[in-house]
Amino acid sequence: MRGNHVLIAVMSYNRGEFLENLIQSIKALFHFNYELYLFDDSSDDPYTLKVLERFKEHVVSNVSHNHDHNHNHDHNHNHNIKHKGLYANMNRALEMSYKSDVDYLMIFQDDTQVIRKVNASEIERYTSIFRKNNIAQLVCTFFKKNHQKPYFSLLSYEESTDAFYPLLTNRDYMLGIADMGIYDIKSLKKVNWFFENNELENQNKGKKLGLNRAVLRFPFLAYLPWPAVFRYKGSFMKRRFMRFSDWYFKAGFHPLQYLTDQETSKIMNDRSPTILFEDDILKTKYGITLSEPWNFYQATFEWKRRVKSLLKLKQHNNQ
Repeated sequence: MRGNHVLIAVMSYNRGEFLENLIQSIKALFHFNYELYLFDDSSDDPYTLKVLERFKEHVVSNVSHNHDHNHNHDHNHNHNIKHKGLYANMNRALEMSYKSDVDYLMIFQDDTQVIRKVNASEIERYTSIFRKNNIAQLVCTFFKKNHQKPYFSLLSYEESTDAFYPLLTNRDYMLGIADMGIYDIKSLKKVNWFFENNELENQNKGKKLGLNRAVLRFPFLAYLPWPAVFRYKGSFMKRRFMRFSDWYFKAGFHPLQYLTDQETSKIMNDRSPTILFEDDILKTKYGITLSEPWNFYQATFEWKRRVKSLLKLKQHNNQ
């Protein structure tokens, strides 16, 4: 019996160091049958172009922002125009999966990294997850400590599959289809799924079709913490604010250490409904201590989060 066939699609745009790090982590830690393809969104950064040239045997696409593979809406549709190239590339990867003998499509963005070994038996285990009612996507990234939800009122944990599933009383969280993760091609092909040009639209469209997400308790993919802004754009004050925030929080390129086999086994064998945050179990490759909770957006987001936290605390104290 053949193992599951996986197509990995990496979405790239002007982050050469990040892209290189992700590719290296895939090649080092994935021990199962997969095909790797790089979909670049018209990068012009010199180092990114060098990385794409070095791995040119994997490069499929260099799509302009105006290219649209979406079969389900009209060409004048203008939501989230700056990400149109991303969704066109995601749809191209989906089309490739539909036309070939692929079981799962993994879509990763270039600001992520594989952090532990994944073997064929683990991929085989995902079959049981996708057999659950309406599970079409498996989330393989960590929950974010700086963006927490009341997880146990929204999700239930199943020990046999070591995954979280949306509760029946949950009306929104992990329902629909999101932009990154592991996709069950059989489920998506059945409804002729293609991505819209906006993540919220994809989530709403997925909900209407009854497609939901499950979440690995022990993910294998992590966002790199505190990424720096690639290009500072906007008004003079906005650029100054972004530069200051990047400097203050040490934002930049922070690759992560791989978990050892021993560390992986310990967490894998735990099988308890524990919410894992990458801040708690991962370390930066170069030993740099970063502000916690880790931030995975522009550094300016952290100021907004802190202001909101202070306002909530003040409101609580006034009650």
